Amino acid sequence: MSKYVNIPLRCNLISIKEIERMEIEGPMEDRSEILDSLGRAGWSVIRSGPRVEDLKADITIFHVIAERETK
Repeated sequence: MSKYVNIPLRCNLISIKEIERMEIEGPMEDRSEILDSLGRAGWSVIRSGPRVEDLKADITIFHVIAERETK
């Protein structure tokens, strides 16, 4: 059974060993940084895209679900 957790945006993704699947949310402007970091740390992106639009603040939250690549 895989563990599923919400990971803070700025954590060290390589140091996460016991988690097999995770969810990350962050500002849309950090999208490429998030995806690049996941790839370098050995994670496969399952789904990604905008999550919530707050029209009052004009902020879009980018949402990613990723699984650890098995070798």
